Amino acid sequence: FDPPTLGLAIAQGLTVLAVLLGMFALARYGLHRPEDEARAFVFTTLLLSNLAMILVNRSWQRSAWRCLGIANPALWWVMLGGVGFLALSLTLQPLRILFRFAPLHSQDLGICVAVTLGSLGWFELLKLRRHPRQASTREHPPAAT
Repeated sequence: FDPPTLGLAIAQGLTVLAVLLGMFALARYGLHRPEDEARAFVFTTLLLSNLAMILVNRSWQRSAWRCLGIANPALWWVMLGGVGFLALSLTLQPLRILFRFAPLHSQDLGICVAVTLGSLGWFELLKLRRHPRQASTREHPPAAT
């Protein structure tokens, strides 16, 4: 890994770490939620942040939104698996007991999604700043054969 790539990866990881710590503090001390609910809150944000990192790092020239049109079946299986596992772990009682999660309210899920998008949105802005034409065009690299 070259230093810029490594630095960017560390910055993304530290951003997500800071967001997760903030989410736990928000859940426990701001919203006064019990520990099992705070745990579910942070886990949801962690899983969504990892999926978002996959999307934003698919291309360092094009936006994550533009890259969604590029065929990649493995990506969709990973996304579906991640979101499916999250849904099961938050709704099935045996899994909630295993992970010591409490059910989340719909507004909590909304907070998790919004915070996830915000926590990695800086990278999308950086890509747009560095490559304004590529990030906004509809051109895609040639498909692998």
